[in-house]
Amino acid sequence: MTLNQLKQDFENLLYKALKDYIKIKLDEIPNENIYAFVAYCDDGCMSISGAIATIESYNETIKLRPIYENDLITPEICPPEWKYIYEHNHVFDKLNKFLSTIYDEFYEGEFEEDYMDELDEDELNELISSFFIDTIIKVFIKLRNDNVFKFKHFKSDVLLGALFSDPDEGSRKIMLGVSKKLNSPTWHSKLSNYWN
Repeated sequence: MTLNQLKQDFENLLYKALKDYIKIKLDEIPNENIYAFVAYCDDGCMSISGAIATIESYNETIKLRPIYENDLITPEICPPEWKYIYEHNHVFDKLNKFLSTIYDEFYEGEFEEDYMDELDEDELNELISSFFIDTIIKVFIKLRNDNVFKFKHFKSDVLLGALFSDPDEGSRKIMLGVSKKLNSPTWHSKLSNYWN
């Protein structure tokens, strides 16, 4: 398999999974205002699901926090704090099975490109980060161009991209690399300040 084939297959599966997920959620929460829609990844992108944050669920979360808790940014940008997470994982099944193929290709040296065999560990990790960053950006741009975020449910400035619950350095690189290309300066600054 070539790197481009792998990237195209990943792109198609991620696009379909995210589009199917948002369609289901729009039917379930027709009266809520979405301010964040992300690919929610575990460490290393070994699995991906969808996560949505709405103004209404954010306000509910804030009301339930102790009065002395004045951290408003964590529930705003951290999916583990969101109400709509880990739902409808069946739409991500094919994608998540394919993720193991991605790692097999990278680590077992099964690419057709000869130069892949010459990469040291740091170069391989950089290639993997770029692979995920580029593909996730491309998928969200395609979703945006297909007017997926034009429904009345979405705020005009939506947080998009890939988020992790407890990102290591590599995961932060993916998260912030994607954010820089997809999000407004306001959203990107919030993520960057929080995770750096």
